Amino acid sequence: MFKLMTTVLLIPLSLLVLHPLLVLYWCIVVPGTRLSQQDYGQGDGDSSKANLKPGMMIFYSLALAQGTLYMLWFVLNAGNAMLVRVVASKCQFEESWGRKSVHQYLSATKFMCLKDPSSIKDRNLIKYAAGLLDSDSEEDYITGARMLVSFLEKQKLPVKLLIRSSRIRTQKLIAMLGWADPADREMRKLAATIVAHVAGNISLAQFPGALQSIYSLLDPHDDPSFIEKEDQQHDHDKGNARCQLIVQALPILYWHETRGRNLNSRGQG
Repeated sequence: MFKLMTTVLLIPLSLLVLHPLLVLYWCIVVPGTRLSQQDYGQGDGDSSKANLKPGMMIFYSLALAQGTLYMLWFVLNAGNAMLVRVVASKCQFEESWGRKSVHQYLSATKFMCLKDPSSIKDRNLIKYAAGLLDSDSEEDYITGARMLVSFLEKQKLPVKLLIRSSRIRTQKLIAMLGWADPADREMRKLAATIVAHVAGNISLAQFPGALQSIYSLLDPHDDPSFIEKEDQQHDHDKGNARCQLIVQALPILYWHETRGRNLNSRGQG
């Protein structure tokens, strides 16, 4: 039974792997050879085959055109997949989401280029990721945040890029610091990392509720799952997650206090 199932699975897998070679042979090599020879029914004196040569030429020409277009599509698609893999690896994105994110970036860029080629001037992956923070889609938002944090951790992201972002974008990031739902733990951590990166270049006092959201990162009781009784491994994982939030909160508070002291010293001077 196992051998039968293995055989059944191997047949479609083999066809999937070999189909480019089959298309290359039957739809390009064979039609090309037959079109070059053009020996359709020659020398047999059968008048009923008078239209055989034109018909066969049309048939093989169509087969050759179809095979050529398919192979062109296959090469372009394979090249695109290779490009996605190389870019994701170069940026050191996590495999679980990296390739998908790069593929979305390439697709969006192609679409923009088709509509207006000038719209992709100076466009890059970092700007694309920052732009996703303005999206109302939760999936797009977390994709952009993941890419930005990855760039931050690799020190490949210029600070000014995020500083020039809109006030609404920054306010949304700060608000996420106070999200206590366990389902939003990853988004909260990503937002904390980004805010910690730009905290030295923005005035947190200008954003309503900023301090409350930041201090919530230091309070373990704001996350119900943190105080639930579970197995030791889960407790360890949640403890690490809590430590990561605290680590991100400290530089945010440091920059806030530093900016406050600087403003006070200027006022006194």
